[in-house]
Amino acid sequence: MNFLLSTSAEAIVGAVLVAIILVLTLWIIPFGAWFKAMAAGAKISLGRLVGMRLRKTKPTLIVEVYITAKKADVDVSVDIIEACSMARGSVNNFVNILICAHVTGKSLDPRDALTIDLMGISAETVSSHHAAGGDFNRVLSLLKKANAENAKLSVEEAMAKDLSVEHIVAVEAKSQDGF
Repeated sequence: MNFLLSTSAEAIVGAVLVAIILVLTLWIIPFGAWFKAMAAGAKISLGRLVGMRLRKTKPTLIVEVYITAKKADVDVSVDIIEACSMARGSVNNFVNILICAHVTGKSLDPRDALTIDLMGISAETVSSHHAAGGDFNRVLSLLKKANAENAKLSVEEAMAKDLSVEHIVAVEAKSQDGF
């Protein structure tokens, strides 16, 4: 009888250990995010997703944003999306900035989009600036130049300067065409 009790107690302890290991495995390996990425055609390895989990980023959010970028035909790596997350940026805003640039035909390096996001500039601001004929690459250049010269220049001032430069270029082009 003692033998039966010890065997059933060992079985219970074994079952509890297996259950704990299974729960930890399912928590560490985000199978749902991996499956969602595979189904959407945005391939991300399980190892990369486990790494995200260990670095305390949100694999599910990063996968969703990566899928959005891929569906919008924006070339961005999972690494820079994760870098945005780790820098406490808004990964949704970051990818929306890239999509906005892509849709308007402007080329924007993902690192510059990350800079724009970390400056707190919304995708809507970038979109309206592009719609007005501006170019955020020039805005960033103006801001970098001002920073190098230790001059104070706000984002709004840089955007206004960019639009005035764009306006001057357009007027000069029209005057050369004889209009």
